[in-house]
Amino acid sequence: MIYKDGWNYHFFLATPNSIARLQSERSPFYPFLKKKIPELPSLSSEPVIIPRFLYSVRWNRESYLSEPYKLPRYPFSSEKEEGLLIPIPLSKGNVVQLERSKRTRYGFARYLSLRDFVNPELSEEQVIDEIESLYFDAQKKNFLFRLVKILYSGTPSEEYTIVSNLFTYEIDFANFLKESMFSIEILPLIHGPFLQEILRKIDERILKFEWNHLSKPIQEVVKKSISKNKLSMVMDSPPKKPEEGDSLVDLAEREIYRRFARKIYFEDGNYTAYRFPEDSDATGLASFVVSDSKAYQLWSTSEKIQYLFRTEIFLYFRILEWTEIIRFDYILSLKDWEPLEFHKIPPYLILEVPLRFGAKCLIGAGITRDREAFEFALQWREA
Repeated sequence: MIYKDGWNYHFFLATPNSIARLQSERSPFYPFLKKKIPELPSLSSEPVIIPRFLYSVRWNRESYLSEPYKLPRYPFSSEKEEGLLIPIPLSKGNVVQLERSKRTRYGFARYLSLRDFVNPELSEEQVIDEIESLYFDAQKKNFLFRLVKILYSGTPSEEYTIVSNLFTYEIDFANFLKESMFSIEILPLIHGPFLQEILRKIDERILKFEWNHLSKPIQEVVKKSISKNKLSMVMDSPPKKPEEGDSLVDLAEREIYRRFARKIYFEDGNYTAYRFPEDSDATGLASFVVSDSKAYQLWSTSEKIQYLFRTEIFLYFRILEWTEIIRFDYILSLKDWEPLEFHKIPPYLILEVPLRFGAKCLIGAGITRDREAFEFALQWREA
């Protein structure tokens, strides 16, 4: 069966004259839970299990989750097995010279653009009047007023540039865009069809339970968005306390985020990166003393990253393709991990990752400019 990877679908050659299309969905890195990391086996004797960073597939009304990527057993095999990237052979005490460069560190966030969900027929003044009635405090309303000015003053690309600068230079405004704007109190600004879709998913009994706890603007917009018969059914229903995550507040905030959240990159300081010098006369070189390079090995799903060596306090990785985002995660315990992200990495750039002694393992994943995903894990022998 011939397989083709699409943007939102998988394509298979089903018969000599037909193609089967299966819908797919990318998952953002690994499905870490906020309250608890999935339990990982010990590195001392068991295989390393890391979640698969690829696809879950839905076909014939069933969902097929991707399987974990199982790395070879620890300690390392002396043979080259599938998935192993051999590091550049360096011995302890070798001195490596690299060309140093400063690169812009990019932060990554999601925010709500009023352009996406406000009724396009409303004028600037009408949107401002709507904001006046929302249950936001004075500071948050001022932020919304500024967003209205951005919305009506330029093109989407100009809006992106302005908002990106806000994330860089105005922390309070950025926190509002990332967090507070996704609250249920933004519902009165959302265009009717989207709001009705959200309300169709809520149980009438749960809505009855929550009704008296909703703000007046939310009550009014719900009344306007459902029929009189539906409203009567809600009011006559026996109240039902929602399970965690099933309340109108949770549903609305989750749907707002899922449907309207926009990705944005913004400048967030600088970091030092390296390259191998192109000639021996290069200036501005930094020298590194290799420490225990043979005790570390990198396992990866594809050859897009290469482990080079370690020093006393850092690990060094070379990225082999244009990469939009790459993330390293130190697993410190079952409930604690430490993430480190880099964005917009050109080919053959060498990244410096702080060495964390006592960590259980280092795992990571990335997405290339061609939207190809890859995973990797670094293993090491205990001293």
